[in-house]
Formats: sequence, C-alpha cells, structure tokens
Amino acid sequence: MSVPDADVLSKIADILDTKVSILLGGTIPDEDDNDVIAEQLAKISEQMAIKNKRSKKIWKIAGVIFLVIVLLNILLIIFNMSVSKNVSTDSSTTFIEIGEDDVIDVE
Repeated sequence: MSVPDADVLSKIADILDTKVSILLGGTIPDEDDNDVIAEQLAKISEQMAIKNKRSKKIWKIAGVIFLVIVLLNILLIIFNMSVSKNVSTDSSTTFIEIGEDDVIDVE
C-alpha cells in the first residue's frame, strides 16, 4: 500500500541483507547502478506525495461539508426556538352569543 522513503528502504535492505531492487519488486541487473534505483525511488515518492495530497483534499472537503451540516442544524434549532417564543401559547377563546343560534368567535 505504501513505500518508505529512500533512506528507510536502504536501511531495510541492509537489515534483511538483500538488494533494494528486490524490496521494490523489480529486477535490476547490476547493484552498482544507483541511478536507476534513485529514479525508481523518486517516482515512487512522487506518486505517494500525489496520493497523500488527494487524500488530504478529500478529508478537508468532507470536514467542511460536515461542519456546514452541523452549523445549519444549529441555526435551524435556534430559529425554531426563536419562532416558538414569538408565537402566543394563549389558546383561550371568548364566545359571545347574539341570539339563540348565532355565535361569534372573538380572540
């Protein structure tokens, strides 16, 4: 999934008493050809840097979306509280009878 940087890879190869090319999975005919190994490591490091940038960008976007959703929910809760305070909860109704069958509703 990931490849260590050149120094770590070189140390791993020394500890395991093997060639860096074997650790990379490639075949390099001559061990003294350090330029080829350096180029491979540079390409791998560049690819990993691109992958890390993409991953960080995705996490930032996800974080911003999550933050916006949370803020919208908080605003909706605050708005609902302020609206409910402004609405009168007095539900008493007064009826005035004019005649036997006529009723007027006065609030």
